[in-house]
Amino acid sequence: REYERAEREYERAEREYERAEHNRLIQEWQEYIQHLMREVETAKQDCVLLEEKVAYFEDDRKRAEQVHQMELDHVKKQLQAEVDDKKEFLAQLEAHHQRAALNGRKTRSCRLLRDGRHSL
Repeated sequence: REYERAEREYERAEREYERAEHNRLIQEWQEYIQHLMREVETAKQDCVLLEEKVAYFEDDRKRAEQVHQMELDHVKKQLQAEVDDKKEFLAQLEAHHQRAALNGRKTRSCRLLRDGRHSL
C-alpha cells in the first residue's frame, strides 16, 4: 500500500514537473515571439524612415534639376540675346556699308570693322 501511494505520488510529481516544464517552454517561446515582434516593428519603423529619406532626397534632386534647368534656360536666353544683338549690328553695318559704297566713301565704322577694333 505504501508502495502504491508512493508510486501515485511519484506519477503526480512527474505530471506536475512535465506541466511545469511545458509551461516554462511555452513562456520562453512567448517571450521569443514577443522579441521577434518588437524587432519586426523596429524594422517597419526603419523602413518608413528610409522611405521618407528617399522621398526627401528625390524631391531635393528634382528641385536641383529644376534650378539647373532654369539656370541653363537663363544662360541660353542671354546668349541668344547676344547673338541677336550681333546679327542686328552686322545687318546694320552691312546696310551702312552698302550705302557708303554707293556713295563711294568709307565710314569710320567700316574702318573699325576692317581693322578689327570693333567687337562683334
